[in-house]
Amino acid sequence: MTLKRFVKLILLIVTPIIIGTVIWSVRLYVGISERIQNGWFPPPIEIYAPGIKLQAGQYLAPESFKQELKDQGFIERQRSGPLQESEFEKLDLESCQRVLPEEIDPLAKDCYLIRPKKPADLVAVVISIDASLKQLYSGEPLSPTSQVSFRPTLLAQEFEGQLMSRKYSPLSAFPLLCLQGITAIEDKRFLEHSGVSLSGTLRGVYGLITGQRELGGGSTITQQLVKNYFLTSERTISRKATEIIMALILEAMVDKDTILENYLNVIYMGQNGPFQVRGFAAAAENYFSKPVEKLELHECAFLAGLLNNPGRFSPFRKDPSPGLQRRERVLEKMLENGFITDRQKQIASSKPLPKRTTDDEIQPAPYFIDAIRKDLRAKGVDLEQGIRVFSTIDLRAQKSASKALNSALNDIVNRHETLKIKEKGGQKLQAMVLSADIKTGQVIALIGGRDFRTSPFNRAIDAHRQVGSIMKPIVYLTALETLTESGTPYSPMTVLTDEPWTYKYDRQSWSPVNYDDAFRGPIPLFWALKNSINVPTAKLGISVGLESIIDTAKRIGVTSPLKPFPAITLGAFELYPMEVLTAYLTIARFGSRVQTKLYTRVETLDGRLILEPRSEQDQVLSNDKAAQLVGMMKNTLASGTAQSARAWGFSHTAAGKTGTTSDSRDAWFAGFTPNVLTLVWVGYDNNNKHGLTGASGALPIWSLFMRDYLKGTENLDFQWPETVEAVDVSKSEIMEIVGPELWEKVPEKTELVFPVGER
Repeated sequence: MTLKRFVKLILLIVTPIIIGTVIWSVRLYVGISERIQNGWFPPPIEIYAPGIKLQAGQYLAPESFKQELKDQGFIERQRSGPLQESEFEKLDLESCQRVLPEEIDPLAKDCYLIRPKKPADLVAVVISIDASLKQLYSGEPLSPTSQVSFRPTLLAQEFEGQLMSRKYSPLSAFPLLCLQGITAIEDKRFLEHSGVSLSGTLRGVYGLITGQRELGGGSTITQQLVKNYFLTSERTISRKATEIIMALILEAMVDKDTILENYLNVIYMGQNGPFQVRGFAAAAENYFSKPVEKLELHECAFLAGLLNNPGRFSPFRKDPSPGLQRRERVLEKMLENGFITDRQKQIASSKPLPKRTTDDEIQPAPYFIDAIRKDLRAKGVDLEQGIRVFSTIDLRAQKSASKALNSALNDIVNRHETLKIKEKGGQKLQAMVLSADIKTGQVIALIGGRDFRTSPFNRAIDAHRQVGSIMKPIVYLTALETLTESGTPYSPMTVLTDEPWTYKYDRQSWSPVNYDDAFRGPIPLFWALKNSINVPTAKLGISVGLESIIDTAKRIGVTSPLKPFPAITLGAFELYPMEVLTAYLTIARFGSRVQTKLYTRVETLDGRLILEPRSEQDQVLSNDKAAQLVGMMKNTLASGTAQSARAWGFSHTAAGKTGTTSDSRDAWFAGFTPNVLTLVWVGYDNNNKHGLTGASGALPIWSLFMRDYLKGTENLDFQWPETVEAVDVSKSEIMEIVGPELWEKVPEKTELVFPVGER
């Protein structure tokens, strides 16, 4: 072959490669340009929690108030000097007196000084020995006030469908030691190269070819930014080649400061539950509970070391030694580069790694956030435009509900050998909790399962389960709105008969049975409800009419299709938990139906209103009939199927209803005080039997949550409408109705609600 032909052959081979590379590079250039022109970071979905509201006289649990401040993004001051924005300090009483404009209360126990974001410049809180907020001050100088409301706090962010914890910070906010630590360990020639390190790239390619993962890497900060921002973590030669070309293009397009700033704000720094921790600023708060500008040398070195492998070097692992060794490696590199002295290194090396507290392990409401997203999507809100959502979540309630759910379920499984065997076999007993403010209908807690990371299915909004006895109150409510066969109104003392019974319809027959297979003879209406007795409930339902029961259910909030089959009287139909919550809210509000809300307002990032749920109320029931039902449901906790709530430590006045499906696949409890309603479900996702009842499965979770959430609050009774009155029915009067076998079970007195003058 002549030289001319050889050259021609080479050109035939090389030219398409060169042309292809040029076209490929141009496409990459256009892609980078478009992405940068649209903003380095896509507009987020920001979800906010309501800010803390303080009112003189309210209960403030000393052990939880400090944590509540931290949950709201406040940081406890660790050094002397004036408080900075979003900091708080617990003062001793002598120091507290020096800052107050008047004498401190003689019963004062705790004192906090808080520097929130505006509108309040400074807040002082004095808590007494009985845990009440005795003195409240705001402004500068401090002056007495009756209430203070802090701004909403950012609960979560979502970027392009990914749950993230990220806080953007300009390069100027980063301590020099942090920047030096990063470049020392990740890219010491960052200011000199043009985006790519030749030796590092060759080492990385060799590692990919030979399968030696420890040889991989060698990426510059620019390459890491490209991988995190434009590409994926896929380990292939083609992806590596794309990364290199894009790094060279990016270096030609923007300056080093821009590259470093965006790198520091986009780099992956670990997980907080289901939330990715992105960027140094979010990592500073996640690991050290402080803003990035206040990081010290040992903290900067730790975070710089974390960049390489956040999972491996996490301080929260059972064995944190890899993280400690990695921090030491960063400090050594900083010393080699002359960034720190040997004395500084010694001091930093002696510092402990951060430790996770129990509260830190609570996931920041992923199920609540998931419910908000789905609700907004269903309402047609464009989630790609960038929005702010002001949620109704109560962070204290959410944490308490999560703890109660996991604590009670673990206890239940450990006490039942069959459940323990199923769990070892991979069947995990699940639960959900929904809690709402009765006055507003705002959902304050939403837990859709035990762990969002391993099971993201949101049972609180997506599970369609059989409700069982939890919907028996609909039958009794329908009866209270109906006349008996003799033409008199049903009342809590109307006599029902519990005896074998068969109902024939459409060439079929139906013979309901009681849970314990026993029959009790004549019993009052309220007795059948509080003890959830099937047969008299079924007979009552047939008597008042199946279509009437369906009408009542629809009026109070049930939206799922219902068919007039006899078993509907015992809850043999499926509902979504949010339907049950709405229905019970209507009952708890004495017949006034209100829309349940997950958020109060949705707006664009520039403040333009997109959506605001309506707050209208519809009186769909006679309030005196609903009040009579609530009066009967109080007896469920006083002496009925839910009386074991007291054994779990719950002591407030409440009304409610247990629910157990006939095949023991679903366990429910819905209960409410005058102010708070909480619904709990327990079961298996695959619909397997668990053998639990509403009292043994759902009630423990409800009791633990309500006990903790209402701790220290005033025990209020229901405020009955003026048309009804609460009456103590004597034991002897009930004993005249029931048979001798029930006499020992009759309480000394039973409070029931009747129309005024009818008892």
